Amino acid sequence: MFADSHCHLDGDTYGGDAGVDEVIDRARAAGVSAFVSIGSGTPDGLRAAVRVASRHPDVWCAVGLHPHDASKWDDAFEALLRELVTGTRVVAVGEMGLDFHYDLSPRDRQRDVLARQVRLARSVDQPIVVHDREAGDETFEVVRDNGGFEGPGAL
Repeated sequence: MFADSHCHLDGDTYGGDAGVDEVIDRARAAGVSAFVSIGSGTPDGLRAAVRVASRHPDVWCAVGLHPHDASKWDDAFEALLRELVTGTRVVAVGEMGLDFHYDLSPRDRQRDVLARQVRLARSVDQPIVVHDREAGDETFEVVRDNGGFEGPGAL
């Protein structure tokens, strides 16, 4: 049995629901029996991950804001994330973290958004999915300082 614990099964990438279904069917044929689809980056991306998970009994999802997109965090995004994280097919918060290689969002903003998501995950007892690129010590510190090691997680 294999599980794909980090895949991106959104319709835009694969040409809609039929394309996603085809990708999942090929993975199943190759021996993958469980999937965690990561929805991050945009409200539509989060909703797409939840939608795919609701259509397939072997697909679950995580929802969050990738560090590349940390500049997009606002009250509306946080409200949507809070709404989605308690869904029956949502099994984690993320992909969250720090990415100091590309610096597509300011580092201070990445730190703040990571901290907010860790605290949100702890408040609903969800695991966290962490992205780290060239920011290991700082990622560890932000996660630790916001209770991230008090519950389950994945790196």
